[in-house]
Amino acid sequence: MTQGLTRHRTQAALLEGLGTWALGALEVLLATALAVWLLTCPTFFRLYYPALRVSPHARDATTVVHWLSSSYRTRSLNLALQEAKMGPQELQHYSDVRSVFRWLPRVAGGLALLIALLVLGFRSLRGRLLSAHYCGLILWLICLLSVGGLAWWNWAAFFAWVHHPLFGDRSWRLPRGSYSLVLFPASFWRMMAATVLLAPALLLGLAALQLRFWQKTNRQPPPVPSPPN
Repeated sequence: MTQGLTRHRTQAALLEGLGTWALGALEVLLATALAVWLLTCPTFFRLYYPALRVSPHARDATTVVHWLSSSYRTRSLNLALQEAKMGPQELQHYSDVRSVFRWLPRVAGGLALLIALLVLGFRSLRGRLLSAHYCGLILWLICLLSVGGLAWWNWAAFFAWVHHPLFGDRSWRLPRGSYSLVLFPASFWRMMAATVLLAPALLLGLAALQLRFWQKTNRQPPPVPSPPN
């Protein structure tokens, strides 16, 4: 009977640990989806890429970002550009990018709903939210070292590794001299990749600090023993 009780406790502890790590992984995915969603919004676009403020093509670059968040036809993008025009392959690529961006709010909402269901459905996870944040930060660090290392070692391979699952092997391979390469050079993509990689740690760190502060402020003092009669 003692061995059975010990085995049951071991299995419960293992499941609780796996649930904590799974919750941390979901938090990393949610933070990444939110970061990409915010960075592709026109409001934040020029804030995190200050080089566009002095670029002669800043207006066209901002126009492209506004178009990605709209429902205009593909051909309307060229009509809105002022400095130069894009080729058919570039227009097709931006149409593919817009299709992917439209899924970001749904993905973020689905992940948030799944996290809420896990926390509400499993009572043991409610007391391990802070541990889940720490697990998420560890997973983020592993991802940063692996993905960031690949980007630093071979930027072209990293760029292809990111684009191929989303856009296949065609539309994103733009020919040299494309206007898109002028609007969004390699320095822009390096800046965006670094921001996307670092943003989840910032969001998870802020969430962990807020949760820790909430736990301290809402911690009930131990009961004072009554004096003996």
